[in-house]
Amino acid sequence: MSENEIKSIIKKYRNKSTIILMILLLIAIAANWLLINNSIARHSELGLPFAVPDLGFVWGTIIIGLMSVLHLCFHFFERILIDIFKHQESKSV
Repeated sequence: MSENEIKSIIKKYRNKSTIILMILLLIAIAANWLLINNSIARHSELGLPFAVPDLGFVWGTIIIGLMSVLHLCFHFFERILIDIFKHQESKSV
């Protein structure tokens, strides 16, 4: 297996995992939005005051953090596999 093949395999799985992570995050954001809207509706039905928390910063931080961890993991997996490949290549020559 060559270095380019390792890079293409890692890129394929990085793209797939990024898409899956984004889908899961969008589902979590939608569920959060639904729960907040239901809470607002219930508070208004009961005539209670409701303070809307600003969660945009929290979701942005979660998304950026998870994407950074995901891409760092794939970067290090790629480096490890390339080093193993080079070590095996130099050992066999």
